[in-house]
Amino acid sequence: MKPWTLPMLVSLFVVSCTKTLNTPSGAVPPETKHPVEVLDEHIFFISATGDSLNHGHSPEKPWDLATANRYTFQPGDIIEIIEQVEGTLTLNESGSANQPITIKGGTITNKSGHGLVLYNCDHIIVRNLQIRGSGQFNSNPTDAGIYLLSDDRQRHGNITIDEVVVKGFGLAGIYSELAMSPNTKWESEAASMAYPGGFDNLTVNRCVTDSNGFTGIQIGGSWPGKQNRNIVIKNTIASYNRGIKGMQPHTGNGIIITNTSNGLIDSCTASYNGWEYGHANVGIWTYTSDNITIQRSIAFRNQSKSSADGDGFDIDGGTSNCVMQYNLAYENDGAGFLAYEFGDPNGMKNNAIRYNISYNDARKNKQYGGITYGGQVAQENLYLYNNTIVKPEGKAITRIGYEVKGLLDIRNNILSAPEQSALSTSASNNLSGIVKLGDQFFPLAGSKAIDAAEEIKGLPSTDFYGTPIRGIRDIGAVEYKPD
Repeated sequence: MKPWTLPMLVSLFVVSCTKTLNTPSGAVPPETKHPVEVLDEHIFFISATGDSLNHGHSPEKPWDLATANRYTFQPGDIIEIIEQVEGTLTLNESGSANQPITIKGGTITNKSGHGLVLYNCDHIIVRNLQIRGSGQFNSNPTDAGIYLLSDDRQRHGNITIDEVVVKGFGLAGIYSELAMSPNTKWESEAASMAYPGGFDNLTVNRCVTDSNGFTGIQIGGSWPGKQNRNIVIKNTIASYNRGIKGMQPHTGNGIIITNTSNGLIDSCTASYNGWEYGHANVGIWTYTSDNITIQRSIAFRNQSKSSADGDGFDIDGGTSNCVMQYNLAYENDGAGFLAYEFGDPNGMKNNAIRYNISYNDARKNKQYGGITYGGQVAQENLYLYNNTIVKPEGKAITRIGYEVKGLLDIRNNILSAPEQSALSTSASNNLSGIVKLGDQFFPLAGSKAIDAAEEIKGLPSTDFYGTPIRGIRDIGAVEYKPD
């Protein structure tokens, strides 16, 4: 129970006096006004001009950031930023399922550290916030706009980040990771595999991560474990995240989900990432994860300043049972769509790339195709179905490194490119060579693609544009549309 506040005591005093006031018969006492400030004790305002001596429950009497960081917030509390504050807001408290803690409004700036830190938190909503860094990055950046850290070996989750704009941080716009303990970040592969904690039910929605260094967004854990569960990134833009000079093994990414079982990247856009120091980078990708779906997203003009990658989309090492579908990649320096095993100890198997469109990808790094598969070690079972790839030069599909073990099933694809694709011996029912297509990649009347696809168990019931497939499906990602 919260202690009585001064306004409550004043109100009780007024009531008590009124009850004992003796008024002569027929006399009307003069009206006495007692102005009382009504405050919501669950709303806390933070301002650059705030003060620790203020109560913090109104915009007129806000706290400063340091006072908020010393306070222990409770479930249902709302933290509202007024205009702009400088520094780091750190939260290590949790809300509850019915009463999350909400952080909203205004702008947080920090020229040398994180903007917002969520440390071992649960049931948090971050909404309608802008977070801005300096835009000046060193060679080993550690600053993120929103930084989520868990190091207590417990499961934490039900965190929503909605309508947040993050710019100018060296490490990332939004970044999560796990540590073995407060004193040990990483111990061994075996320890990470056995780590019992992780993030559950984390959602990033309608956000913009722009002009950061290493990446726009990375939701990760402790490599090579797969500790996180049910991660969703949707309706989000990651662009112009420029890369860090000399950073290895990769830098200049858009959106990454890693160390996760069950995740979704949906209706997102990644463009111009890696424009300054991109290396081995990708617009939207996942690695060391299971059951991730990347769909209905666009990746274009992502760049690599080396000969490695600059891809649009990627299912990478240590992934299993992942799907890329209904995505558009165009004019990326590397592959439109990549499936590559770098040697993750989890292995890589049973991934699918289907109903995607790649146009004029591998414009700089010619060893890639609209789709590229392979790796430093072999992956197992890869399915390439009903994609449309259009390249004015080179190959529609290429392989780098090892062949796929098990089944490499390449069927029902339009491979419109001048050179012969790298196909498996079991590949069938693909249209190769220069294939004429109409606007938005529709097959033209009389095309060999119409009603010519093989039916494959588990294929979706709609095409790239969401058109229901009736009767025999067409080859490629887009169904014929009669005039």
